Amino acid sequence: MNTESVFHTLLHDHPGEFESYPVGINEMEASIPGIAHVDYHTTKTVHRVAVVGGISSVGPGTEMFLAALKHISQTFANLSLIACYIDFAHPKDSGLQPPEIDKFYFNNQQPESPYLWRWLTMGSPDFVIEICESNKVSIETSGFAPNSMDHQEHFSDLDDAGGFLSIIAMGEGDTPGLIPVVRLTCPQSNIKSEIDSIIEPLVTNQVKPSPARIELSKRESRTPLEVATTLGKRYGHKLDQPINYTQGVAISGRLRLSALDNSYPDPTEELVDLLNFLQTPNWFEKNKCSGANLAALCWADDLWRNTNNKNWKNILLKAADVFQEPPDGCAPDPCDPEFRCEDMFYISAIQGRAFQITGDNKYSEMTSNFLLQAETQQENGLFWHSRETPYFWGRGNGFAALGFAEALTYLPQGHSKTQEILQIHKKHLKCLLDFQLPSGMWSQLINFDGSYQELSSTCMIGYALARGIRLGWLDSEFIPALRKSWNAVSKRIDGQANLVDVCTGTGVQARMQDYFYRKAENGYDDRGGSMSLWFATEIEQCYRTLKS
Repeated sequence: MNTESVFHTLLHDHPGEFESYPVGINEMEASIPGIAHVDYHTTKTVHRVAVVGGISSVGPGTEMFLAALKHISQTFANLSLIACYIDFAHPKDSGLQPPEIDKFYFNNQQPESPYLWRWLTMGSPDFVIEICESNKVSIETSGFAPNSMDHQEHFSDLDDAGGFLSIIAMGEGDTPGLIPVVRLTCPQSNIKSEIDSIIEPLVTNQVKPSPARIELSKRESRTPLEVATTLGKRYGHKLDQPINYTQGVAISGRLRLSALDNSYPDPTEELVDLLNFLQTPNWFEKNKCSGANLAALCWADDLWRNTNNKNWKNILLKAADVFQEPPDGCAPDPCDPEFRCEDMFYISAIQGRAFQITGDNKYSEMTSNFLLQAETQQENGLFWHSRETPYFWGRGNGFAALGFAEALTYLPQGHSKTQEILQIHKKHLKCLLDFQLPSGMWSQLINFDGSYQELSSTCMIGYALARGIRLGWLDSEFIPALRKSWNAVSKRIDGQANLVDVCTGTGVQARMQDYFYRKAENGYDDRGGSMSLWFATEIEQCYRTLKS
């Protein structure tokens, strides 16, 4: 029995109890399978445990690993688990090593390490059990509070200084907090009794949630408005030259936050001072005029309304007029002639606002024509990155969802092409629901199991869901996915607005595998901060609408 068969057996034998939860990608560029109880990522009060094999140099046999998972599931009703088995493509004497923090996710020497690290730390179980197979019985522990485990003769401290699980048990590195670890080594014949000897005292003593779990629960308990306020303190305070949407969206987000929360200081005067350079002579001609630069002005209509200064309106219209009417079937300059997904957002954000301000149909026609003529949506509902890039990039599909949502916001219901655009959009979102991970996230490559869980795509898709539900073109079937996505995003934003795993700037890639190795940014990131702030303010409005 191979590792994949272990999880297939559990899914087959326990329908409705488990769901597939892939871990990552190994050095052979194949998916690392994993599994989760269906209630693991919910807010239900249960003890959470991660069961892992293969991390140390000696792993259990797959039959033993399956027996362990079945026994835990059948014996401990109030225990919810995630599980994975790292089956190295090539033997490694020293086992899995902690990842290099600045190399998420392109460690060619041991790619399994950053994937499993993030899968475990963001899963934040109350404790981890590693299962190893040997003729000798031993139980090593680390990270537990005193007296939380029964002291037995074969218990000892985890002898793995600097190893993968030791670092997790110490709460070091890029993690929300420490997670206690138990390493169980025994023959297969002892697996059930030894698991009982570990788990029963923990359950009996009502083991407390791990510090990592406490931190994630704290993040998850915040309201969208509270998260938006945290983000608004750090993002939306600059607009570097050449201007770019990665910062402009956050400026828009701060204006939206102020409109939602009377206690948040009105940033209008501050933003006018920040943005006055845009009103200087010849500024526009000196700036780059790609779609990404033009979309940086997505706040201009709000600032115009707040100040009654028509210069901000005129700057927006000047940006909209950069887009040139193309021949039929072609993309307007400066859009990519191959109809990149990014341009779906860029053009909709600016042309849509220009149409709202002026009522001039040239803007609505340019938006609708671009979206309908792109022809990058496939039969499965997902979008290629571009006509010549047949890969379902996560943020690319986020851009598509966001672009269609922006277009539908501004196109009038009676517009001749609105229903066709809506039909494409719904098909896309319904397909995306099928690829949402148990955690609530979407991944770097939407349809490739194990590609990393990516923040910006999840924020953009979540935004599109919230906007559509709030404005009425999406019905209640999308609400559970929206709530899951918000819970996932909120866990990846800490109290200082540091973020987890935002794909770095990415153009079209030559190979599907090239998307695997795009660096994931952590901590401060303009792109992720902007989209998180938009998502937070939009879902706050959506929740208010649902309550009314």
